[in-house]
Amino acid sequence: MGKYIKILVVFLCAVLTIPLNLLSQSVVIKGGGVVVQPATFWVIQGDLTVKDELSDGKISLDGTVLLSGDITNDTQDSIFKNQETVPDGWVIMPNTAAVQRIKGITPIAFENISFSGSDKILENNNTSVNGIIRLNAIFQLNRRKLILNNKSCSALEHYGGYLFAETNSVEGIGSFQWNISNNIGTFRIPFGSGQSDTSDIPLSYQSTSAGSNAGGIVFSTYPTDNANTPYPEEVNTMAPYIPLLTVNRFWLIDANSYAQKPVSSFILRYTNSDVESNIAKDRLKPTKYRMSDMQWSEYSIFDNNDLNNSMSVLNVNGISFDKNWTITSDNELVDVFFPNAFTPDLNGINETFKPVMNFLPKTFVMYIYDRWGNLVFVTKNPETGWDGRYLGAESQIGTYSWKVILEKPDGKEYQYVGHISIIK
Repeated sequence: MGKYIKILVVFLCAVLTIPLNLLSQSVVIKGGGVVVQPATFWVIQGDLTVKDELSDGKISLDGTVLLSGDITNDTQDSIFKNQETVPDGWVIMPNTAAVQRIKGITPIAFENISFSGSDKILENNNTSVNGIIRLNAIFQLNRRKLILNNKSCSALEHYGGYLFAETNSVEGIGSFQWNISNNIGTFRIPFGSGQSDTSDIPLSYQSTSAGSNAGGIVFSTYPTDNANTPYPEEVNTMAPYIPLLTVNRFWLIDANSYAQKPVSSFILRYTNSDVESNIAKDRLKPTKYRMSDMQWSEYSIFDNNDLNNSMSVLNVNGISFDKNWTITSDNELVDVFFPNAFTPDLNGINETFKPVMNFLPKTFVMYIYDRWGNLVFVTKNPETGWDGRYLGAESQIGTYSWKVILEKPDGKEYQYVGHISIIK
């Protein structure tokens, strides 16, 4: 058995006189453990690494660890023992000069944790907090999941910065799971897009009727391209909606861990860059992907605050609680639509690429370019589409760029650019 080291009281006034970024002291615990007593500050001017030796390394934390470096769990357990019903131990990561990371081969179970200063990066999946998360920094979820086990609405204290979960379904989703259980209230998740230093796309979730006694909601959001790709996991279409009319962002609100899902409302926020120029924001409506029939459908109870870039989705019951959401507009307002792919394989279906218009342009010209910028097709006839051939030969499978310049019946000239993929 390893021996435990008791950390004596360090006066906070003395601690604060030491610049945290000037020293490089690191601590490695190999087997055995450390006891941090109540009202005690253990100041580590470097990294904290806990390793297995003859026994698991452990920290019994009833005081505070003030850490200026990374924390790494290379044991087979969660580092912090002595987890109370009311957690009293704190890990504070306040470094303002360098990025701090949560790392290791095994998830860490914190009692309470505080982030401030520079960016923090999660490199340890399913790390959890049983008490309070105090956020005053940018916390990059980095394709991993962070779990909050405290069901209180006030368990996530947001003072600044944001949770950054902008990685997509191909790279891996960064997510935040809040195990709110049967609690009723409003829970705010301070997501940020990275376009500013503030939480510009926060998600507000409200449980209006309790779910089962055990369960949590997994939250995430990420931007897409103008074809709304990559799709969320288990989704392979935007049908029956048009990507050109759909906000370039998906939201994940997953309550599948509940035996009985709560009745819920939530507010989705998006950035200006998530909205195509031809989308009529005052006609936006929420849509969800129904796993029952594997297609998108409109959710009818909502409040669209387009001036505030927000969409309130109201009174979602357990049956309607599908996990993937986005926001789309009425297609009747769009007078020109550009497909994002076609299949010139001579089967008579989707053989050419051309814009779909509900008007006859006064003038029209369309250019197609390959990846090296070579012009491979041009037409001045809006009824003539590109058949995927260049100099009489089939073009390679891949992505090509296009530009369309046209004059509408109102006499105004418009220019559109985008990409088209050949698929066979």
